Amino acid sequence: MVFKKDIYNADYLESLGLNIRQMKAVLFAKEKGKITNSDYQTLNSISRETATRDIKELVYKKMFKSSGVKGAGAYYILN
Repeated sequence: MVFKKDIYNADYLESLGLNIRQMKAVLFAKEKGKITNSDYQTLNSISRETATRDIKELVYKKMFKSSGVKGAGAYYILN
């Protein structure tokens, strides 16, 4: 049996340069299995534009992987 260390903790996420909103999103996706732009907006009380910008950065940093769906059905999972 192999045990994997949980790398998705606050110290690790902070070391990657993620902001508080992004850290909350990673932990949300870890718990729920996915996150949408709408989830991100609600979780952080922010605009759609800010959520989109933050999520794009998380995809760029390879923390999130896009579902490939564009628009209303889009969601992101941990990479």
